Amino acid sequence: MATKSNWSGTLQVTLGGTVTAGSMAKVGNHVGMYMNSGNNGDIVPFLIDGLIIGAPKVGSQAWSIGDMVYWDNDNTRFTKTDQPDLAIGCVVSAAGSGSGVLTGDLVLFGFAFQTEEAAGPTGPAGPVGATGYTGYIGSTGYTGYTGTVGPTGYTGYTGGIGATGYTGYTGGIGATGYTGYTGPAGDIGPTGYTGYTGG
Repeated sequence: MATKSNWSGTLQVTLGGTVTAGSMAKVGNHVGMYMNSGNNGDIVPFLIDGLIIGAPKVGSQAWSIGDMVYWDNDNTRFTKTDQPDLAIGCVVSAAGSGSGVLTGDLVLFGFAFQTEEAAGPTGPAGPVGATGYTGYIGSTGYTGYTGTVGPTGYTGYTGGIGATGYTGYTGGIGATGYTGYTGPAGDIGPTGYTGYTGG
């Protein structure tokens, strides 16, 4: 639990539940430390302005003197990480970082103030403008012409087969010569006279 070193400002707050002395909380626009323990309906002093020794901090953050700190209401601890509307104190003693370094010393300002100007109430929504024209979809580019296939070259003429030569005429067989006539047999001549035998 945090403890006060000295203090100069407290509020008397009516508790909405049970609290323990030394615990810290945000009440309205103030972040402070309960001075006494109490239960629902009790009125206890709530320190909002002064030095706090051992205030809960983010272990992974190292604190240096003069650092601005903010109250992280979701995790009930102080942090150097900017919160939307809860700048609340200033570091007065350096503190290291690490899982075991979970407290630091700081001075409370007495109230939470915004690090940026608060936004004013949101005005009524203006009328919805007319729907803009939908841009035309560009035309599809022309597909390039496919080149024509060149003509097939002429096939050379196949040489004609030479004409078959005329076959020579076969010579005719000569005519058989006429057989000569056989002449008629001649008359047998008269028997010659037998010569005289010499004596």
